[in-house]
Amino acid sequence: MSREHLNELPLPRPAGDPAYLRATQLAHSHERVLAVLRALAFDALRHAPGAVLLEVGCAAGGSALALLGVRQQFPQGPLVTVDPWGGRDYPMSDSRYGEEFAAEAQATLAVAARDAGVAWWHWRLSSLDYFRLVAPQGYWWAGDLRATEYALTFLDGEHVFSTVGPEVCAAAENLVDDGWIVVDNVNHQQPGSQDMLASVEALAHELRLTCRCYDAPDGDVIAVLGKNDPSTVLGVKP
Repeated sequence: MSREHLNELPLPRPAGDPAYLRATQLAHSHERVLAVLRALAFDALRHAPGAVLLEVGCAAGGSALALLGVRQQFPQGPLVTVDPWGGRDYPMSDSRYGEEFAAEAQATLAVAARDAGVAWWHWRLSSLDYFRLVAPQGYWWAGDLRATEYALTFLDGEHVFSTVGPEVCAAAENLVDDGWIVVDNVNHQQPGSQDMLASVEALAHELRLTCRCYDAPDGDVIAVLGKNDPSTVLGVKP
């Protein structure tokens, strides 16, 4: 499947981004990826303002801040992040992913959510445990028990298809009609593991979802899945 580069797309920018989305050391590695997340989240919440924004793989909280900025404009539902953290090697890099990240993310997001008047909930467990144990229970909101439905799910945790495949299936099962699933780093390949990019594209076809892949500025590739064509939101190369 041919891919477009994010730098070539006329990505929309939702109005009203709060001041704390300035460039900081917590920001995602590339502003264009954040722009994709913001545009897709904004589009989905316009149609389903109470649906959940979900991020799997919170790291130090940078991309969650971008989603929180959109959530602030649609405060009728929560921003949910899922990450077990814990001291371990970070896949595909030489850094460690542990308690330092956890403390930084929790402190930053707690303050930002409070200041924005947004409900932010973090589950410190694996994504598959979240989808298996937590999401099916629904959640209480303004005195009502809601079923868990996703406006946007950003998958940026384990970059292997044995984990990403079940994550996509679980998110797709409760995806609102105009919702999106974004999978980061689909071009990453661990030795001996299943080809991620081809597997995500095949799974999208099996689930009857549209899948478009985009080249990010740092050489990574992101996949966007939905019941609609993401180019209707992200645009196409002029």
